[in-house]
Amino acid sequence: MLLKNLKLSNFRNYIEQDVEFKPGLNIILGANAQGKSNLLEAIEYLSTGKSYRSTHDLELISREKKLASIAVQYFIDWDNHTNLQNISIDFKLVSALDKSKNPKLERKVKINSATYSSTRNLKGSLCVVSFKSEDLNLARGGPKYRRDWIDNLLSTIDLAYRETSNRYNKCIIQRNRLLKNIAEKGGRFNLSDTDKEQLRVWSRQAASLGAKVTKERLKLLDRLRPLIEAYQEKISGKSEPITVRYFQTSSDEDPESSENFDQNEDQLGSNWNETSESELESRLMGLYKSRFNEELARKQTLSGPHRDDIIFCLNDLPAKNYGSQGQTRTLVLSLKIAELDLVCDHLHEPPILLLDDVLAELDLNRQNFLMQEVANRSGMQTIITTTHIDAFEKNWLAGASFYEVAAGHIKEKISC
Repeated sequence: MLLKNLKLSNFRNYIEQDVEFKPGLNIILGANAQGKSNLLEAIEYLSTGKSYRSTHDLELISREKKLASIAVQYFIDWDNHTNLQNISIDFKLVSALDKSKNPKLERKVKINSATYSSTRNLKGSLCVVSFKSEDLNLARGGPKYRRDWIDNLLSTIDLAYRETSNRYNKCIIQRNRLLKNIAEKGGRFNLSDTDKEQLRVWSRQAASLGAKVTKERLKLLDRLRPLIEAYQEKISGKSEPITVRYFQTSSDEDPESSENFDQNEDQLGSNWNETSESELESRLMGLYKSRFNEELARKQTLSGPHRDDIIFCLNDLPAKNYGSQGQTRTLVLSLKIAELDLVCDHLHEPPILLLDDVLAELDLNRQNFLMQEVANRSGMQTIITTTHIDAFEKNWLAGASFYEVAAGHIKEKISC
């Protein structure tokens, strides 16, 4: 894929901006808080329909503005610069009837000639792989970072998974609502026949869909694991072997901090392919039954893929708790390059690679490794943001295009 043009209107600190990108390496230079990350955020939003930097999309619109838009043109066939695609998203603030509440945000998504009201339809169109400082949470953050990572990657390479995941999440919302109603009516000792039937229906549906989600995650991890292990070995020089484990959470204990980590029963272990979908479904039904009192007390579903975790271990110890700063950076670098390989294989051409100031997070050895991997992927368009290029090797900069950002304005530089 090749990003041709990006247009921003009232997006973050960009009032009006139109920028043309070039094939190969594009380097965005600028001091902190000038708009470098905002630019990459817009590109990723056009790909995923989500912002990794805000809790609510209201924050994307420039202050005191009610309308905003982002639009992109890109080629699918990079070699021949053919098959031009267009994506645009219009944001509109609509005042709430209750003046004490925040305004509502309406979105109009246009993909070529088709118009949608939801960003869900964006997946599978513009494919990007991003690497940003927030990705370090894959190693040191909470389970949600790892769940979101695997789910977003699956949604990129398998559109059917996105639908299954959405159905599962809706099912959990309904089951939680039912648990809350039962709890407020007096709990398990006041269950009506209707409550029992609804609980049976929603539990079976949640277990069935949850098993499908878990199985797809395991299949993807099975593909990723050899890639992650190979890159980890290259970077660390065989000194930090990595293992990947999947946990179906059956309690609120942190599996990584357990004294009996190796014997933890929640661990599915390395023989993922031996765990059938029906076995996963039966396990979930058993967890719903054994944790029912706890679920009623907390009024929520406590087991399932929305609570599971992926544990990365270095030298058989959880990286989150035992890995050094350098080790966690190596681990995340291995994960992201493995992700890049998988997306390249899926597309049969390179995606667009976004590197948001990540070189500042890496030492020279890891910088060299990352940039060499970028160089090895012929035809891949890469957009890098950085505050300076002093640490860049001269050979990295050969043929690069340079842009300068200041106070929400970007312009191309002839040389750097």
